[in-house]
Amino acid sequence: MRTWIAVCAFAVLFVGGAAALARAHATAAELSSEEREKLYAVRAGLEESLRTAPADAELWRRLGLLEQRLGEPRRALEAFKKVVELRPEDASAWFMLGLIHEKLGDVYAAVEAWEKCLRFAKTDKESETARRHLARLRP
Repeated sequence: MRTWIAVCAFAVLFVGGAAALARAHATAAELSSEEREKLYAVRAGLEESLRTAPADAELWRRLGLLEQRLGEPRRALEAFKKVVELRPEDASAWFMLGLIHEKLGDVYAAVEAWEKCLRFAKTDKESETARRHLARLRP
């Protein structure tokens, strides 16, 4: 039951096209206390779901996105590392790792993540974005 609640809460908070993506990239400081409390509840549900399904890469991805929304890049980093451990060819997870490593100032790790994103990219947009980041980060 809690897994279903976590999935529904995730869908309500994160699924919804461009508007949802824009909200996901907003800073944690922009969150209202009500929104923050909802996100903490979703986090608890996802963490509980992961205790029973630790090999579910999609749950790890959702947790990573949620941690980004909460302004917790190191926690997001750990979640996305788990995604690529479970799905090494997941370009979107490597994409997120590239962004997070950049945000944390780890250029070497960001370059590595962007290279893997480029290698596994399934869309032109992923490839173009990875190339743009690599061009900026490489000396």
